Amino acid sequence: MGVRKLLVLIGTAAAFIAAVVSPAQANTSQFTLFEAPRELLSSDDALRTQTLDELQGMGVKYLRVVVLWRSVAPSSGS
Repeated sequence: MGVRKLLVLIGTAAAFIAAVVSPAQANTSQFTLFEAPRELLSSDDALRTQTLDELQGMGVKYLRVVVLWRSVAPSSGS
């Protein structure tokens, strides 16, 4: 096969692929998750406030924090 025919074939294939494949669209209802337990459960009010401000600035609408019972009530009488 000649170089010219090969280039035409490659160009045709690339054009076909570009026409068939559409770019991905972001889903506005998709949840994005990340972890920041050290910051969110910190006893440092300034760190916790800064972290919450950053989350709000990123557009976070929902917050889920996993709290282990032993960190809230470390002993049976507490």
